[in-house]
Amino acid sequence: MNDLNSILLEGVVFSEPLETDNSCEFTIMSHRYYKTKDDIKEETSYAKIEPCNKRLAETCITTLHIGRKIRVVGRFKQAEIEGQSTIIAEHIEFRPVHNA
Repeated sequence: MNDLNSILLEGVVFSEPLETDNSCEFTIMSHRYYKTKDDIKEETSYAKIEPCNKRLAETCITTLHIGRKIRVVGRFKQAEIEGQSTIIAEHIEFRPVHNA
């Protein structure tokens, strides 16, 4: 039986999608704000994203650009080499683009 491996991330595209053999990869940046006794702090995290199939990868290549807000639903994948992790995106929601 499989354990639960599900992740939901929301953030902005930090690097342009880079086409690979059958997919693509890109990085998103996500901010978290929290309050301490004296201050409001910001924590920034970066996650490498890889779409789960070629069709989703093609959509990412043509649609995503740095600064675009997205929501990613997927699963966490840890490489055998320590420190290399990827989010395998099973669904990506492309947030509306607002032109100022």
